[in-house]
Amino acid sequence: MFNLERNEYAKRREKAMTLENISKPSILSIIIDGADQKHCNLPYLGSQNSFPHPFKVHLTGIKEHGNDITLYPTISTVKKGINLNI
Repeated sequence: MFNLERNEYAKRREKAMTLENISKPSILSIIIDGADQKHCNLPYLGSQNSFPHPFKVHLTGIKEHGNDITLYPTISTVKKGINLNI
């Protein structure tokens, strides 16, 4: 079942990346992922030092196949879920 969905995803991704679709978009294919919050504290001093109360930031990356990659930073008070993705 997993491989069938993976194959269909690959087909949709390829359709979205055709020259015809890039010049006149009609197919949207995206993938969304969030970064590990342990690496998103501001200010970040590396592994040797840290602030007692860092500002926690969550990064959501969206790759639109055939176009761009966009990063959206949100602060820790925004709840993660479908509303954040929309």
